[in-house]
Order: sequence, then C-alpha cells, then structure tokens
Amino acid sequence: RLVSDWSSDVCSSELHAAPRRWTLAAPATPPPAFRYADWLAVRACRIENGQAALDLEALQDFIPPFAIQLQAAHHRKWRKLGEPVPLPRLPAPWLAGERRTVAVPLPAERTPAQLGLALATAVPWHSSLVPFAGAPAKRPFPVLADLLAQP
Repeated sequence: RLVSDWSSDVCSSELHAAPRRWTLAAPATPPPAFRYADWLAVRACRIENGQAALDLEALQDFIPPFAIQLQAAHHRKWRKLGEPVPLPRLPAPWLAGERRTVAVPLPAERTPAQLGLALATAVPWHSSLVPFAGAPAKRPFPVLADLLAQP
C-alpha cells in the first residue's frame, strides 16, 4: 500500500470526525416548547396575583411590535377577551436570546383550560395573529393550561 493512500485515509477520517462531534453535541439551549413563528418562544409561564406571567425569549434581533391577546373559549369558538397587552419594547429593542416577562391580567371566572394566549401584531390599522409552531387551524395559539404544564 502506498503512503499517499494511507495519508488520504487519515485526512478523510479527521475531516468526517468533526461534523460527527458537532451532530452528537447537546444543543446550547433547549428547543422551545411553544414558539410563535420565528419571533418569540415561551420559556416559562406561571400565575401570580391573578395574572399570567409569561417569560418570553426573542429568537431574532429587533422583534417588531407585538401584543398578547387573551382568547376565551365560548360555544366551541375562540373569541378575543379584553384589550391586548403590548410587549415591552423599552429600554431597547429585543435582541436574539434576550428574555422579558409580560404580565397578562386573567378573568376570575375562567379556568386556564378555557383561556388561550395569542400573539398578535400591535399595529393600529390591522392586527393579525402570529401562529405558534404546530398549531391546529382552528386555534393558532396555546391554551394557558398547556403553558402552565410545560416543564
């Protein structure tokens, strides 16, 4: 066997070893359980003093103006409930990986299974919902009970 063949085998194995290590390495951050498109991920949710406290993480730099719109199940349909709560934009624009907490007031007469938290664009002329990943067509947002149950 020629020396040149042996050296090419060594180089080849070294070249293929690095991508295997990268593939087997654990990701730096866990994948989000609830992700609103490619903009925001819900990292934690809890109920404090009659409010749902959502810990949101930016998945991209410079998040546009969004608001959390509470939705309520009523006769097999989801309807808006109350005014949208705008996401905090100050002191500076959100950057990728940054986390902020949003408090959404909850009605006392509804259970978490009857409430959904939709992310909507916060523009005065026309607001539209931003679907979360894997959402069913009839409910493009997570139910509060599902957010509370995530680890």
